[in-house]
Amino acid sequence: MKVRVVKRTENHLELEVEGEDHTLCNLLKKALLKDENVVFAGYKIDHPLLSNPRIYVTTNQGVSPEDVLKAATEYLKNIFNELKDSLFKALNEFKSPGG
Repeated sequence: MKVRVVKRTENHLELEVEGEDHTLCNLLKKALLKDENVVFAGYKIDHPLLSNPRIYVTTNQGVSPEDVLKAATEYLKNIFNELKDSLFKALNEFKSPGG
């Protein structure tokens, strides 16, 4: 996965994420919006076959968009680790007879 910074100001960041789609972008947007320092988080895909998504993050004055982006990705990482652990536990508890 390649990520490219398209635009950066004091409290705004625009990224292009190569090869991704609504699945990742929507998760990231929702995680960003949980942060009280995020004024706006969204993404745009001009054409699903011809363009890469652009992710937009705007923060309160004095708050780094990189910091909230790092926090959002850490939040998602923890959620997926929790899901993985719960899934493996459930699969280990469920043992079919003879298997």
